[in-house]
Amino acid sequence: MKKSNTTRYLCAAAQIDRTFRSQVLEKILDEEYRVISIPAGVDLLAVAKHCLDAKRRKLIRNIVLSILFIIALVSAYGQVSYGLEYGYTDPISAFLRSIFSSFFSFYFLLSWAVVVFETWITRYQIIAKSLLKQNFNPDGVTLTDEAEAEIRRKLSGVINEEDCNIVIYSGFTPFVGSGTDIGGWSFTLNINKGKEEMKVAKKPEPFTVEELYSYIDSDIRKLHLQGTSIQDKIFVNGQEIRGDERFLPDLFHRPLTQVDQSTLKEFIGGQSDGIRHYKCIRIIGWQGEIILSVFLRFLKLRQNLFVEASYFFLPPLKQEYRKIDEIQHNPTWRQLVQMLQETFMKALFLFPFSIFLLSGELFRPLARWNQRISNRRLIRENPMFDYGASTSIRELAASNLYSHYFQKLDKEMYLKLIERQILDSIVNFLDAHNIDTSDLRARQDTILNNGVIVTGGSVEVQNLTVGERAKSVMNNVTQAVSSVTSTQASSSKN
Repeated sequence: MKKSNTTRYLCAAAQIDRTFRSQVLEKILDEEYRVISIPAGVDLLAVAKHCLDAKRRKLIRNIVLSILFIIALVSAYGQVSYGLEYGYTDPISAFLRSIFSSFFSFYFLLSWAVVVFETWITRYQIIAKSLLKQNFNPDGVTLTDEAEAEIRRKLSGVINEEDCNIVIYSGFTPFVGSGTDIGGWSFTLNINKGKEEMKVAKKPEPFTVEELYSYIDSDIRKLHLQGTSIQDKIFVNGQEIRGDERFLPDLFHRPLTQVDQSTLKEFIGGQSDGIRHYKCIRIIGWQGEIILSVFLRFLKLRQNLFVEASYFFLPPLKQEYRKIDEIQHNPTWRQLVQMLQETFMKALFLFPFSIFLLSGELFRPLARWNQRISNRRLIRENPMFDYGASTSIRELAASNLYSHYFQKLDKEMYLKLIERQILDSIVNFLDAHNIDTSDLRARQDTILNNGVIVTGGSVEVQNLTVGERAKSVMNNVTQAVSSVTSTQASSSKN
């Protein structure tokens, strides 16, 4: 997904959104000890390069504006001194009068020209030439060899999400970076009850959880859904990895994002409280704009098989980032006039306050050094130091609206197809092992037809609203299935 729409829009966000750019620099490039959440479908290296390119250009702009503002202040002070010498009785009003006159004079016009030039470079030399649909080039910005080498060093081991099989999370939700929780289900099944043929109960055949996972993997791949990936992942809280060299070999370095297959297999089907294995089924649609993640877990407990499925959804990016598609290679006079109006208002703010923005950038290395010292002290003194990630840059840039009606329909299509295939595969696998699935079959349609369905044009990222009908049906499923001895199904995502 190096050239996905998501990567393209996030590169544009790095150029036009100061808040997003600061968050990327703070949470990724400046982070030394906490794990970096790797966003699916995003070229993290390209986004980081655009952040540094924009930061460098804005820094140069602020330096020039600060110099012009200082010259304007010196000029105003000179005018005040001259006025006092020739009879001004009120130095404060004289200074304000001088400031006002210089503000709309030659120095402000120069400042406006600087802002116009920097905006032109961003809009028509970078975005128009390398970030539009027809000419997207993730390597469209160039950094010095030293700067690019430094980025690669900082992102070592966290560039490719496909290579990551450990998720170290911070906070309550383990599925960090996957978006909004949109529901799920769980049930238990008696696997010691053999199926009946000719009124004779067959003896159930033993199986392993790995065999069941493999069977479902094969069936889902046969759906041939474009953008589908299936991975085994381990989830562990960032406060619980200290002393475990499988995840944290060095206290003063970021945790690992990958373990070998032998370590991974230790947790498949295991009952560990703090470390959980999930099969992650992910569908990336619309060039990375929508991402559906299904986290599937099986656990065998004597005669019972526990099955759990959780659904998470990442909606498209913010609408403001999509406005770059309105940019043309050769702007019209109307667009040029509009840019002059926008930059004039921007210059009104930047001219007097650029010196404060510049001060923040100049003191940033000191702030980073101080934060590094503080973190190292916390690591030494606090055994519960949290190494986990709490969000990803993909989540930070997500909108609460679909950008296209068909995205909503496709999300529901993906969810229904995967959900049905998982349930069908479980039934077929258990049936092939002579295990009675009659109760599960009887309630399979209820789970499929009355699951959690998101409708409407928006997705509430913090608190997803689910219809009353879905809630009541899932509660009925819980009550009905709990009365069956062999199969106890319950809704876990109301």
